[in-house]
Amino acid sequence: MSEYTVSGSVVVYNKPEDAVRTVDSIIRNTPPSFRLFVIDNDSAEKISATLRERFGDGEGRIEYIDSPRNVGFGAGHNMTLDRLESRYHFVINPDILINEDTIGNMCRFMDR
Repeated sequence: MSEYTVSGSVVVYNKPEDAVRTVDSIIRNTPPSFRLFVIDNDSAEKISATLRERFGDGEGRIEYIDSPRNVGFGAGHNMTLDRLESRYHFVINPDILINEDTIGNMCRFMDR
């Protein structure tokens, strides 16, 4: 995975505790070259503010996008398309945990 960039996006909405766990697991289990896009789908709780407070920009690894309205899961992920410079991009649900080198393993599988 270090030979090229890999990115992922997470659309969050009204469950800050899930979002914090998911983002934390991604940051802990991906290399510094991994870029994460977090799209706040106009949640009432402004989850992106909570994540910014907790993680900042993740040393340049996290980009936050605040949607002005709830555009839905798919359209939220599509907000990243014009920003991607990665070989692989992962659409990540906001309630999952990434452990070990899961994303690296998937990249190696796709390379084969």
